[in-house]
Amino acid sequence: MVQAKQLSALDAETLANGGTPSVQSEEDALRWLAEEYGVPFEPLEEENVEIERELLGRFPARVLSKEGLLPLREVDGSVEIATSRLFATQGLDT
Repeated sequence: MVQAKQLSALDAETLANGGTPSVQSEEDALRWLAEEYGVPFEPLEEENVEIERELLGRFPARVLSKEGLLPLREVDGSVEIATSRLFATQGLDT
């Protein structure tokens, strides 16, 4: 995950050494990371996510696919984007 820029080396070490409270699953780890970095966490399950198709059409599909990004909704002029790559911001910049 560090090589894929999904996790910082320091956070990987913290998780590996058990330095986080009650991390029993991948979702627990993702929630911890979201809290650490001040970003919202929302589990994406097909039954609870409605993607605005109009919004999806505003972005190049090749960039979204390559960078692992999923525009979810527009709120107050900002686009909420789901990603598992917290540290790989190049796709967001594109």
